[in-house]
Amino acid sequence: MVSGSKRLQRKLSRLPKSVQKEVRKATATGATEMVQTARGFVPKDEGYLRDSIRWRWIRKAAFTALVTAGNERTRVKGRNGKLFQNAFNQEFGTKNMPANPFFFVAYRLRRTRIRSRISRAFSKAIRIAFK
Repeated sequence: MVSGSKRLQRKLSRLPKSVQKEVRKATATGATEMVQTARGFVPKDEGYLRDSIRWRWIRKAAFTALVTAGNERTRVKGRNGKLFQNAFNQEFGTKNMPANPFFFVAYRLRRTRIRSRISRAFSKAIRIAFK
């Protein structure tokens, strides 16, 4: 979570509904783009991992989207009996497997574009709402 995000959420919830709608639409577009990019970086033989990458709203009225990778089907048992997520192993590697990063590569590739899209949508909606 970003520092000060609760305060930001309160301020955003007081904006006109038209502004909220545009910001949520831009956020959803960015999250969808992030998911598609991350799926493209997953190794081809990891279809179940690729299919597990998705996004959702953190709270119903929130403006923050959470992109996740991995679920119960992608968990694998390690030598010491602990469960490790295959998504984590793919991203960072293990002592027996080199890293195949897919998630943070996609994040670093798309973050500027996503932030810009949200900022432009916010600015445009504010100008229209307060004309």
